[in-house]
Amino acid sequence: MFVLTADQRSSRTSPNRVPEALTLLRDVTTVCPFERTIGDEFQGILTRADALVTSLITLTRSGGWHIGVGLGTVDTPIAATARTADGPALRAARIAVDEAKKAGSAVFRTEDRTGTQASMQAQAMWRLMATILSARTDRQWHISALADSASGVEIAKAEQVSPQAISRVLRAAHHREISEARAALITLLQPWQEEDV
Repeated sequence: MFVLTADQRSSRTSPNRVPEALTLLRDVTTVCPFERTIGDEFQGILTRADALVTSLITLTRSGGWHIGVGLGTVDTPIAATARTADGPALRAARIAVDEAKKAGSAVFRTEDRTGTQASMQAQAMWRLMATILSARTDRQWHISALADSASGVEIAKAEQVSPQAISRVLRAAHHREISEARAALITLLQPWQEEDV
């Protein structure tokens, strides 16, 4: 399983952004929905690798979060809320988010609170993706989101621009590279995925 814990950066000098983040993540498939845990922090429990990666991408677009990911088991029967759940993956996520505050980027930790080769590879892949994603403009985010379900020609027609203009935006956004890296990251996270919970 996957536990994602996020802590708001500069929360003492910035408005509370937890409600906004929870709204952005409300449609992500979880076993325990994202919810505020303490202060400016929130947490969710997920069983699917693609849902975890979607959550990471969403938070990167939003910006301003320290992110820790715990990989491992959650005590069963699973509690109704992330706040009341327990288990090694939740403890690993707690350590990971604290480490992320020092590292400046997301940290992945396994249930023995270390990084296995697979988890470290997943973390490295994500950090490369996050570096690229963090440089995107709002326009690049918008067009890239459309390109996930429509052709360049269809997007160009909807946006009333040329297909060449759409191609330029997608190249600048590294849309193809991010799509390929996303698939690779999901594969790296497969050892912790659970389908039937």
